Amino acid sequence: EDSQQIGTGEANISEVSLFGENNKRLSWVVGGEDVSLFIKFNANRNIRSYIVGFQLKDRLGQVVFADNTYLTYRQQVLNLDLGKTAEAVFEFRMPIIPTGEYSIGIVVAEGTQEKNNVICWVHDALLLEAHASSIVHGHISVPMRNIYVSDNP
Repeated sequence: EDSQQIGTGEANISEVSLFGENNKRLSWVVGGEDVSLFIKFNANRNIRSYIVGFQLKDRLGQVVFADNTYLTYRQQVLNLDLGKTAEAVFEFRMPIIPTGEYSIGIVVAEGTQEKNNVICWVHDALLLEAHASSIVHGHISVPMRNIYVSDNP
């Protein structure tokens, strides 16, 4: 990674990749497609109760959306011992976003959603382009499962 890692240095992010269908690595996206964000990191000390998260930001640095592992694993403490490697995968449908350049930032923290210590943060871990598949009004467009109109309610 060329991106600068900040934090305590007690973990380091070694790989960040975005995959589409058939595990094809993506450098650009069209909203509405199913994707997997793959994050690999190493522990430089024993890490207790870790959280892995990401933010998708537009070219102005505004967060389009973000998520992390905390709520999914709140009943199961995630620990990683010194010298070990962990992987986190987020599978989601990419929202339809305006055409342009985006970046994904990655964070590894220790603690809870409310109170945590950032041990590694990479602001622009992955750069990607969005090619719009439809016109977007606003920050994102949400793919509709269906739209119904009735003149006989």
